[in-house]
Amino acid sequence: MSAEQHYDYCVLRFSPSRIRGETVNVGLIVFLEDSLDIRLLKSAAKAKTLVAGLDNDLLPGAAAELKHWSSGLQSVEARYGAIKSLSYFNCSPLGRFTAASTSEYRQKIKQLFTEWVEPLSELTDPVERKDQLFFKLWKRFEDLKVLSSDENDLELGMVLPRYPIDLSSRIFGEYVFQCGGTWNVIETLDLDAPADRLKRNLAYKAFVLDYSRHYLSGNVRTYLIYRGGDFGATGTPIVQTVSRYADEIVNADSTAETFRFLSHVKTHATPNYSLLLQ
Repeated sequence: MSAEQHYDYCVLRFSPSRIRGETVNVGLIVFLEDSLDIRLLKSAAKAKTLVAGLDNDLLPGAAAELKHWSSGLQSVEARYGAIKSLSYFNCSPLGRFTAASTSEYRQKIKQLFTEWVEPLSELTDPVERKDQLFFKLWKRFEDLKVLSSDENDLELGMVLPRYPIDLSSRIFGEYVFQCGGTWNVIETLDLDAPADRLKRNLAYKAFVLDYSRHYLSGNVRTYLIYRGGDFGATGTPIVQTVSRYADEIVNADSTAETFRFLSHVKTHATPNYSLLLQ
């Protein structure tokens, strides 16, 4: 390699039961011009946390099946679609990275594999525990039976938490669902957070909402759900700052606004199971 090249990739996920919606990341697939670069975990231990009696040959067999199903297909989209149709496996949305040399390519692959596939060395949480509004919304969506952790359910209209809007850039939407071809991206903001964290969160939420509008294909509708704040002094200006990036702003402290928002989600995110029969 000499000139910088672009590479599309996805994370391979083991998902033995769609009903339970449990998944573990077991590999990384890079779409080369005429082949697949498949990197899998050497051990099936992660997958065995979902199926105790799993065959140790599962992952080597999956590699062969991936190559078989994608053979003869030229475009990245066609090969990606073939991989998503495999039994017991699904994959993340496509990401992209660039490399100008073989050594840089190998370095990027190693970094991605470490970040997305290898078991964590310690417990990490991308959502700060103090962000209670995020978890309250999670509970509301669970009660409405519209929440799912399976990315395949996005096509059914379910709400997905921490959805990778742009996997390669590590940009996640707190909650995302699709309805009638429109992406719905939801971010939360606690105005009672400490000033330094509020300033940081405000900038990031605005960035995610704006990025979603430009990056996701098709129509995009953005929401900001907020709570708290001294609206006589600082609350209103803060909300106005991010309002240009949100199509709808909802005050979670208002029972009427919250009810209206949840009713909207329930109406538009109710799973369309008829799609499974197509």
